[in-house]
Amino acid sequence: MKKIIYIIISFFLAGCSEFLEERSQDKYHPSSLEDLNVLLAGSGYWDKSVAFQGIHVMDDDAREKNGQRFSSTIPDGLGFFKWEANPYYEDDDPIWKMMYKHIAVANAILVNADQFKDDELYNKIKGEAYFIRAVNYFELVNLYALPYVKATATTTLGIPLKLTNYVEDRYFSRSPIDSVYHVIVHDLQMAASLLKGVEQPSVFRANATAANALLSRVYLYMGEYEKAVQACDSVLEDSRYVLFNMNGQEPTASFTKLATSEIIFSQGGYTTPQQSAYFLKTYFFGCSSVLRDLYIDKDLRKKIFFKESSSGRAITYSNKIGVNDVKPVSDWGMIRLAEVFLNKAEAQALLGNESDAINTLQDLQKMRYSEIPEFAGSGLELIEFIRTERRLELCFEGHRWFDLRRYSVCPKYPSTQEIIHVVHEYTTREVPTEIYKLAAYNVDNRGWVLPIPGYTITFNGVIMIQNEREESKKYEYIASEHEKYD
Repeated sequence: MKKIIYIIISFFLAGCSEFLEERSQDKYHPSSLEDLNVLLAGSGYWDKSVAFQGIHVMDDDAREKNGQRFSSTIPDGLGFFKWEANPYYEDDDPIWKMMYKHIAVANAILVNADQFKDDELYNKIKGEAYFIRAVNYFELVNLYALPYVKATATTTLGIPLKLTNYVEDRYFSRSPIDSVYHVIVHDLQMAASLLKGVEQPSVFRANATAANALLSRVYLYMGEYEKAVQACDSVLEDSRYVLFNMNGQEPTASFTKLATSEIIFSQGGYTTPQQSAYFLKTYFFGCSSVLRDLYIDKDLRKKIFFKESSSGRAITYSNKIGVNDVKPVSDWGMIRLAEVFLNKAEAQALLGNESDAINTLQDLQKMRYSEIPEFAGSGLELIEFIRTERRLELCFEGHRWFDLRRYSVCPKYPSTQEIIHVVHEYTTREVPTEIYKLAAYNVDNRGWVLPIPGYTITFNGVIMIQNEREESKKYEYIASEHEKYD
């Protein structure tokens, strides 16, 4: 394999106090777009090191089972489950590092692809690089910054933006959320345009439909509902993707797998879901009783997504993401057609096109229920109905935490709630010991955003503003309240 350009790079990686430190590196120059294609496949897309289990346990869908039963091979998720001020072990935040590495790779490809404009791979390589940069900035801004609010987006702190591939002799600060979203939208629009007509070998490489699907999500987060509907329609025009019909299907080893007809895109490589699913389905976390009880008898997803634990105490995260599949797809960083239907229905409802929203939602529901549940509501009632359906469909795919944040700032129908988690001490059996509470976003928003890594603050100094978080508060455990929180 040819030595390829890492050009830049300020890989945003390096050691404890070295984030965004620019340093000279040996530079190897690509001789063709195939060289960049190798770099794209090997270092552009996520690998197993970007598996972020914390996204699954901060919300109200997960319950913790054995608080002390964590091994050195499985990241300790209790810090996220308890919304600690610094949930990472010894301030080692690998997600920030790795995502900025992927952004650096995308920047390198975007700059160097232009010397091969006449190559037939040009649109493909550059389109994928734009997609990769957009994905990473979108995840970063929603983990490390407050949710998008149009009225304050130009002043609310986002995350650092690095769009060049050359060394810059300066420290970095946080760009406004509006600027970050502007880059994300631009990049996804470019990706959708450049990748139009490009055939990819698998769902592990982005195409135009994946770009439009993610764009529909971004517009939904921004409150740009008409644009969200348009992006959804662009996806639904692609006949290659079809909703999976659960009627008449027996529970299988996994629902979301490479062969599933509604998988548009997946990241993380084959080993990522094995890490995350194991984290969520065995000794550590399971499905909360609150989520479990939302599935009605006619909902086919309850048996297809989950199975009940041997103790009968909880439904485990089991069949939705396959751990043992030969080529599984990720439980975070995945884009499914079902989400597009939900994005469109929510956007239509918020635009006031309620009958259209119901029709869109029912197109999904008839593939998920033995009999579609009756619904005749409107306004807030309809919005809540769609939000619940979204929760049921997309559970443990990295959506719920972000959804709760954006619901809290929805200008038309805000919805805020506190989250309560019970922590157990592992002995010979499960023993509930502690209760932790995350205040509603409108009461205290500090717990709803992750802290900027300490090594980033150390290197960049006072211009890199930290997200202030309080230590999580422990409350007295009350046995009679257990089931309420479990």
